[in-house]
Amino acid sequence: MCSMATMKMNSPLLAGSKAGSPIIASPAAPSPSIWQGLLNGQEKEMLNATSPQSTSPSNFFSTIDFALEIQVERARTLEVLRARDAVIVRLSEAYTKLHEKTVEVDRLQDTLNRLLPDSPTQSSAITSKIAQERQQLVDMQKTIESLREEIRALKLAAEEQARVQPPPKYEARLPLAPPAPPIRRHSGSALSSGSGSGSVTSTLLDTADDPK
Repeated sequence: MCSMATMKMNSPLLAGSKAGSPIIASPAAPSPSIWQGLLNGQEKEMLNATSPQSTSPSNFFSTIDFALEIQVERARTLEVLRARDAVIVRLSEAYTKLHEKTVEVDRLQDTLNRLLPDSPTQSSAITSKIAQERQQLVDMQKTIESLREEIRALKLAAEEQARVQPPPKYEARLPLAPPAPPIRRHSGSALSSGSGSGSVTSTLLDTADDPK
């Protein structure tokens, strides 16, 4: 930004006065209303305090430069404040997300505490029970495998026996009846001398029992 004091020093009228040449007329100071549109508050008070009627033109232009610098710094300050506000908004959003994550973690922790046992003793008991059940499962699997091996061996033995021996025939074979024994003929005297029918019957039974 070009300084008003620099402009004043580069003015030909002021330069001539420094060189010793006579000054024809002093430059008219600009009206304060031109700069009061850019200033407010304390800057206006400073401008009124350093009016051309009370001070020299050099002090007046220095005051104007100082007021303009204040306006530039104010604009920079506003930019910094806007950047700060943006950072605060981002921090607020991050805090909100962090709070949501914290609530979620607390909920999961409560669920985990409800699922897990309350005491280490109960936890060890559950762990040992699970180990026992796993061991029983392994034993049952071994038993099933051994039974499968035994069934496989029995099948092989049955197939081997079927190849060696012919298959049995299931037709009913009745045993042959032995030949009937010959009937002996007795004389009439023997029959008559017997003591009746009982003796004859016993003689016939004896003959039937004799295989010859």
